[in-house]
Amino acid sequence: MSNKPPAFQFYAKDWLTSETVLSMDFRDQGIYMRILAASWMSSDPGTIPLPLSLGAKVIGLPPRLVLAFLTRNPGAFTEVDGRLVNEKLHAQWLELKDLREKRIKLGRRGGLAKARNLLEQNPSPASPTPTALSQIQSQRPSAKAADASHPPVEKSKNQNRSEALKRIADHLDYRKEEHDRALVENRGLRESRLPFVPAPVRINYIDPGVADAIRKIAKRKAI
Repeated sequence: MSNKPPAFQFYAKDWLTSETVLSMDFRDQGIYMRILAASWMSSDPGTIPLPLSLGAKVIGLPPRLVLAFLTRNPGAFTEVDGRLVNEKLHAQWLELKDLREKRIKLGRRGGLAKARNLLEQNPSPASPTPTALSQIQSQRPSAKAADASHPPVEKSKNQNRSEALKRIADHLDYRKEEHDRALVENRGLRESRLPFVPAPVRINYIDPGVADAIRKIAKRKAI
């Protein structure tokens, strides 16, 4: 089990009432707790590898200090198959490992049963037959029918304005030559480049901006 729990269960009552712990002084209790923590982090939780020189490196304490602790407290660890084993902590690990394996098996069974129920309740839909596909395609409107179904798009404002200007140009009588000649004879002015605009011009349907421009032209002509 590679992803073992990062912590072990620590029962305060068991610690304070344990005969092994009660026989230790405060210094040995600190060493004991460090060895327990190191043993939980080992490859086989609850155990320390031997020889003692290797186990001391895992614990992070001098070998002589570990040896002195084990000599004073022989009931803290037991040597089993080349390892120092704390029976209570190692049993806790084995119990957690067995519980995890049972949960994995139950989860697999439950997942298979759930998948089976879903398949029974929701069977996969059948693929459409060629006849059904042809019917669906025949129901789709053709491109010409789709174009005929859409009404023509209304002309934009710029298009309407352009058509209005064209109608104005058609209705205006420039008579540029007569207009320039009249200006020269009556006012003594040089030939004007302004077009002649008849006084009564129908501008009711013209864009307001265009109508203003025509009024300015007529006003300048009258000067």
